[in-house]
Amino acid sequence: MRKLVFGTILFVFVLMSAGLIMAQANFVPYEGRLTTPTGTRLVDDTATMEFSIYDALSAGTLLWGPELHPAVRLDNGVFNIQLGSIIGSPAVFFTGSPLFLEIKVRESEVLTPRQAISSVPYAIHTLNGPGIAQDRNGSLFAITSTIDMADLAVVTITIPSDGYIFVEGRAMVRFSGTLTANYLAAQIDETPGGPAIGGRFSLVGMASPPNASLIFHEVTAQQTYFKTAGTYAFRLEAIRFIPSDGSGSRDIFYPVVTAIFLPVAYGPVTTVVSSAQVPGFKSSRALPGEDVTLSGQVTMEPSHQVDLRELELIKQTEKAKDDN
Repeated sequence: MRKLVFGTILFVFVLMSAGLIMAQANFVPYEGRLTTPTGTRLVDDTATMEFSIYDALSAGTLLWGPELHPAVRLDNGVFNIQLGSIIGSPAVFFTGSPLFLEIKVRESEVLTPRQAISSVPYAIHTLNGPGIAQDRNGSLFAITSTIDMADLAVVTITIPSDGYIFVEGRAMVRFSGTLTANYLAAQIDETPGGPAIGGRFSLVGMASPPNASLIFHEVTAQQTYFKTAGTYAFRLEAIRFIPSDGSGSRDIFYPVVTAIFLPVAYGPVTTVVSSAQVPGFKSSRALPGEDVTLSGQVTMEPSHQVDLRELELIKQTEKAKDDN
């Protein structure tokens, strides 16, 4: 028999009333994870799943459904579906009454007990939706150091609940003053200074500039985080990247960094973390080392690729235990 480790109604709506959302989207996102009774995650697969909403933990009155989803993708046991996408909106979510979701797997296996879910007033939906923060710096920065990253722009964002923060930075770079190699690396980070992080930084420049006059490039960098509710600062930073011989200049104009909060994921969220952050993940993949001809004297932290959904699942499991 399979077991539902957690399930969450994902209210991801923002900047509009729930009434408008229900009229336009006509569904409610739902995420869960299936395991064996011993807690082993199911392998990647697809499954037929059926969803119904009742007014009691057992027996009771059917309020909505059943809604049959014939081919739900299981990604390491995790699934995402849209309640209402087949038979129409489950409006019972917005009545304020106790609700219980029943899930049937492969048309015969009913997961027990039903999951208690909350119906909420319309206004609550605007409290946990996506949000944005942005910082733009009008200063000019001359990038000379090959030891520590220099801050270009720093954005602070306060998120109302656990979720993902996508951070993107961009700036205009002016190269000049040399006919030899001239490079600059930029990345998103939380801490000031420090080295380039392998797999995370963006590199821009030329091995042999066509002239020593002004040459312009745009540099961009992105990074995604999973964070608990709170306030966080993220910076766009840059460093002179060897094999730049130091004879030219690297000037940065108009740096901007944007942070966007997203309360839930609908698929893999792979990102790059440093070795110090790897113990927080069950699964990680070491990224290959950087080409020595590019890295030169620049110190770079070893990096690993991870899926941030692991952190989301951990938080959901902890919340489910607390609720019980």
